[in-house]
Amino acid sequence: MRNIPFPYSDFFSKKLATLHLAPCASKIYLAGKNYSNPSDLEWVALVSPSGTQLPENQWMSAYAPPARLEVTNLNSLVVAIQHNLGAGIFTQEALVIYPEIEELDFGLPAPASFELWLLVHRTLRVVPRVRVVMDFIQDLAKEFFEQGK
Repeated sequence: MRNIPFPYSDFFSKKLATLHLAPCASKIYLAGKNYSNPSDLEWVALVSPSGTQLPENQWMSAYAPPARLEVTNLNSLVVAIQHNLGAGIFTQEALVIYPEIEELDFGLPAPASFELWLLVHRTLRVVPRVRVVMDFIQDLAKEFFEQGK
C-alpha cells in the first residue's frame, strides 16, 4: 500500500480510501491544559527518512511550533501521542481505533488529505493467492473506512 499511485505501467493500482489528516492529542496530555492554538502545545512530527515533505509537515510548519520529537514511522507517532509526549497529526479515520486520542479543533484549515492505494505488479494480479490477498485488503479497507464515517 502507498499514499500515492505508482506511476509505472507495469503495476496495477487501486484506490482504497481518501484519508483526512487532523491535529490530535491524548486526552491525558490535554487534561488541565489551556490551549486555543497550536503554539500552546508541544508537538510530535512524522518525518520522511528520505526528506520528502509530508502533508502533515506543511500544516505544522504553518501553524505549530517546532516539534519536540520527530519520528520516522506511523507506529512511533501513535505511541508518542498515546504516551503524552505531545500533539501530532493523524488520520481522522484511524481515531476510531484509539479512543484515548482526540481530534483538536483550532479553527484553522485542516491538513491536506491523501489517498491510500493498493499496488500489485500486473503479472501477479491474476495469481490466485495474490488475488485472495488483494480482495481481503480491499474488503477490510472498505469495512474499516465506512465504519469510521
